[in-house]
Amino acid sequence: MVFAITVTIGITTNYRPDSWEYCLGDAYVRAVVRAGGTPLLLPALSDENLIAEAAACCDGFIFTGGGDFDPCYWGEAPSPLLRAVIPQRDYFELALLRYLADDSRPQLGICRGCQALCVAFGGSVLQHIDGAIAHEQKAPRDYPWHAVRIPHDSRLFLLVGEDTLRVNSLHHQAVGIMPRGWCCAAMADDGVVEAVEQMDHPFRIGVQWHPESLNDEASAKLFSGLIRYAGDLSR
Repeated sequence: MVFAITVTIGITTNYRPDSWEYCLGDAYVRAVVRAGGTPLLLPALSDENLIAEAAACCDGFIFTGGGDFDPCYWGEAPSPLLRAVIPQRDYFELALLRYLADDSRPQLGICRGCQALCVAFGGSVLQHIDGAIAHEQKAPRDYPWHAVRIPHDSRLFLLVGEDTLRVNSLHHQAVGIMPRGWCCAAMADDGVVEAVEQMDHPFRIGVQWHPESLNDEASAKLFSGLIRYAGDLSR
């Protein structure tokens, strides 16, 4: 008898401290399921042992979108333009990423998750974008809003097979200083970093847009690539 290999993808969740609720848009779950993975929702844990146990259950990880990071993590004071910060979520996601620092399992950051990757490994975040493009789109969530350019020598290009994409845009922050050993994997026409990747890791990639809400082939390839690589490691 042949058993199919189950690929479990841990997905971080948002937290609402006013109502003590964890929440996540179902587009993330549907994107993982469509790509052939099994989603596992991860709450904002604070105990290091529990974080390690939760990580052990996963073959790969998605760090999802959400609110702003506390700028204390890169040594800045809060800007007047900073929006709501969820300390429990900041702590958990950064602790999980640092726990995975030497781990080859794939990690995909989406929007805030892209920024989480940079902060966890020593980078910074622009507390508010002041550019020539409206990065908080005035259109439905699944509507491609602006173009991003992807260098041919990036892992992202190898995944999606295109050097220009139109993407949705739902953020007012973006990556500032990238950590050492990381590179820009996509950029908007106004110079805002739209994707990052760690150069010596096989699949530690962050995108500033929301591919889980898009219906294009490139977005599907991003999730299928995550599942495929996680599955190859777990065989």
